[in-house]
Amino acid sequence: MGVVKRQSIKRSIVNYLGVAVGMVSTIFIYPLDFDTAGLAQFVVALAALFVPFASFGINRLTIRFFPEFRSPDRRHHNFLMILLTGITMVFALFTGLLYLFEDSFIHMLEMIDMNPEVLIDNKGVVLIICLFMAYNFVLADMASNFNRVVIPIIWNNLLFKLTVPLFVLGVYFRYIGLDVFRAAIAGSYVLAFFGLLLYLARLGQFHLSWDFSFLSRNLVKRMGEYAVYGALSTLGYLIAFRIDSIMIGSMVDTGAVAEYNFFSTMVKVMAIPFTALVAIAAPIISSSYAKGDLDEIHSLYKRSSETMLVAGGLLLVGTWSCLDGLITLTGKSEVLTVIKPVYIILAAGNLINMVTGFNEQIIAYSKYFRFNLIAMLVLACFNIYLNITLIPIYGLVGAAIATAVSFTIYNLVKLVFIYIKLRMFPFTGRQAIVMALIFLVIYLVSLVPTDFHPVINILILGSLSVILYMGPILLLRLSPEVTDLVKQGLDRVRGFIR
Repeated sequence: MGVVKRQSIKRSIVNYLGVAVGMVSTIFIYPLDFDTAGLAQFVVALAALFVPFASFGINRLTIRFFPEFRSPDRRHHNFLMILLTGITMVFALFTGLLYLFEDSFIHMLEMIDMNPEVLIDNKGVVLIICLFMAYNFVLADMASNFNRVVIPIIWNNLLFKLTVPLFVLGVYFRYIGLDVFRAAIAGSYVLAFFGLLLYLARLGQFHLSWDFSFLSRNLVKRMGEYAVYGALSTLGYLIAFRIDSIMIGSMVDTGAVAEYNFFSTMVKVMAIPFTALVAIAAPIISSSYAKGDLDEIHSLYKRSSETMLVAGGLLLVGTWSCLDGLITLTGKSEVLTVIKPVYIILAAGNLINMVTGFNEQIIAYSKYFRFNLIAMLVLACFNIYLNITLIPIYGLVGAAIATAVSFTIYNLVKLVFIYIKLRMFPFTGRQAIVMALIFLVIYLVSLVPTDFHPVINILILGSLSVILYMGPILLLRLSPEVTDLVKQGLDRVRGFIR
């Protein structure tokens, strides 16, 4: 866990910087114009949904097949150019088919009570974002093969967090119109592509060559099979867990997307440590399978589950205790308070996802990777049904319920599958104590009076929740990884002071 821990900490720092920027934007900027902010979130979500179709899962090959292409000369048999060229060809085919069958696609949307106009109006910008998003996934994963995750997350995440609020302000103050706004959003992804490309070139890992002679018929067949299953699995994941913004945007309006994402942004704070761990651990899991070292995978599985529960629990109690103050600061309390249950529902589903560890990666890089496809497609259909059924009845809360239920069922099914096939199980008795502690801290903090200014309330309740939660965690060593990490941090602080 040494390399995993160091790299994930660096990535987490960058991610939290992005969260800080995102929180400022969510609280103070996006409420100025929920419609414009929601439009940006809608087109990005729709572009992400198109990526599996437009790339045919080629981006999923970057980590899985890199060990077979790796070479001492750093050219790696032109693996990167093979992937980028493949994506370009598939995207051209996808775009042609989309325009050819556009009328049928619109009719299908109308049949399930979705408004096709918002999709048609943003079709061009969605396709541009989709293409460069697929490129950027490959470039970032390629960098992670060399344990480089910090710079890619800056280009793929932080850049967007910095530019979108500026573009929203530009529309709000009427410096730019919506057409320029859409072009600027797409431009951010194009800029990220060139930034990532230059970074890989600086690492000596990018070479412009179209010599694909290393590809054998058997290798192409295996890559193609894995790509197809990867594409369908990714599509199922997006439908199962990310389609809520698209459904809200097309069944309600884009303003509702921004309102919903006010709470989903808070929930995403919880997922930052998990996302960082996955980015580093995925190549390790792939490599361990290649070496037949299942014990290393099992050890990583258990330790990551303990660590992620503690980290996710800390962020859950912290954000929940501060939520009322944050809502007040937006100036939109009358709108956001009504849909406050969205947060706790989404947070519960996300915590379950974190606690079950690397379910996705353990199955994806094993010989059982096809199971991901089956599980995803079944849950994708289930989630669409839940959204169509619950959004008209419960509005945004219905979308949150659909997503949380999908998260829970998906992870429990994979948990059982991994135990049956690989005899791996991530849970220990300490995690039950941590779960009880989370509920206890939330209850105790709710008893504290909040009669002060929202900022003062946030400081008091946030600090109190951290003390009440982390105190027992450290004293009882409920997570040895977290306890050792805190100890190392304190030792460095003491050394710096001396």
